[in-house]
Amino acid sequence: MTDPALDQPQLEEYDDIDGEDRFPHTNGELYFVADRDSDLYDLRWHWHRRAYARSIRIRIDAPIYTSSGISSEQLDDVLPLAVQLYPGYQETIYGVEGVIVSKRIFAPLDSYYDRSLLWMMEAQAEGDRLIQIRVEIDWGEPLDQRMGDGLLVAQKDPGEAKGAHGQRNAESTRVFGAAEGRPDLVDFPSPSQAHLVYHVLVAGQVDLPLILALSDVGEQVAWNGFLVQRDISRAFKRSRASWHDITHRGRLWSPDAAAGHAVQQAKIGAVQKLARFRSGFAPADRAIESVPGLVDLFDTFAPAHSRNMLDTLRRVAERTGGALPRRLPVLPRGPVDVQEDDIPFAAAAYLVALHTHLQRLPDPEWLSTHQQALTALGGELSAISHALADSNAPDPTNPCASAAARRALTAASALARQLSQTEAA
Repeated sequence: MTDPALDQPQLEEYDDIDGEDRFPHTNGELYFVADRDSDLYDLRWHWHRRAYARSIRIRIDAPIYTSSGISSEQLDDVLPLAVQLYPGYQETIYGVEGVIVSKRIFAPLDSYYDRSLLWMMEAQAEGDRLIQIRVEIDWGEPLDQRMGDGLLVAQKDPGEAKGAHGQRNAESTRVFGAAEGRPDLVDFPSPSQAHLVYHVLVAGQVDLPLILALSDVGEQVAWNGFLVQRDISRAFKRSRASWHDITHRGRLWSPDAAAGHAVQQAKIGAVQKLARFRSGFAPADRAIESVPGLVDLFDTFAPAHSRNMLDTLRRVAERTGGALPRRLPVLPRGPVDVQEDDIPFAAAAYLVALHTHLQRLPDPEWLSTHQQALTALGGELSAISHALADSNAPDPTNPCASAAARRALTAASALARQLSQTEAA
């Protein structure tokens, strides 16, 4: 079922949006912000905690085509008219006499390769019109750039070319281009910048999809990601269907449109704050104290995400012998930086979130997988509680740490009782 108050996009006049405003987008793998032109800024991959592109801006013009070719001087200004914001993507609509152009940008969700960014541009014209699309890329760092089969390949510290196609492994790889067609002009103003120009003859309705695929393994993986997303309409439909499920599961039906909208925005915000690291799913800021709030939200419409986060905390607790850090590690192996003063707060966040989740959605079998972590945390918390009680030093953080340790132990005791009841049964 649809709700007219919730299922309409947020439509804004272009001039009503400040040029410095940014709208966040994420799919769990990638994060970026877009401006009112649906141009990309600050593309980051949660996996690596670093920027993969500083900006990718796309400019649209309508040059005049004469018998001498494309005019470089006579251009019709294609003016931005409106911006539509949807769950999962945004769209800027441009227009000039006889021409309408729509530019959508989105990070595909639940597609065949989510480590990619997609632009869907559709142009409609009365008669035949020529559209010029200028892509200005700033990677934010010097990269090795080259063109291959009409696509831009940009790599950091590439190795030697190997194989029949001369592909190279690198610390990071980006493959960018159109799903169909090659750029007419290519320029590399600097090692960190690239400019590409495409021309499209519009007769009726024409699409020009642009794709950016990322890889931290090698060029072949990025190429495969690009190729699997060439059917951009399929990726868009899958992504839109996933966002539809997110916004409709656990929907609050209320005569108060403002309350329903607030609940929907909270659900969208929860999805945007969830990221997948090598260590597992976790809050995008990696703060363990963000977990309880996200669990409360996901329990209402996507409890699998709650369990994914809690399982990440379980693995870290097992790995550290109960000494949970306040900021979760990115890697599943290796040292974990744990400050002793942070342990009570981190343990409280994990155990309270686990307890409240199981109160809503009991699952004794799944709880049993957390038994080792509970045992390790119980021992660590008991030792910390005794140390705090015996401490005579005037430390203003002690009361807060003691309260956090008590909350954690209370939740651990309740969970232990549930485990005992399960074993007795």
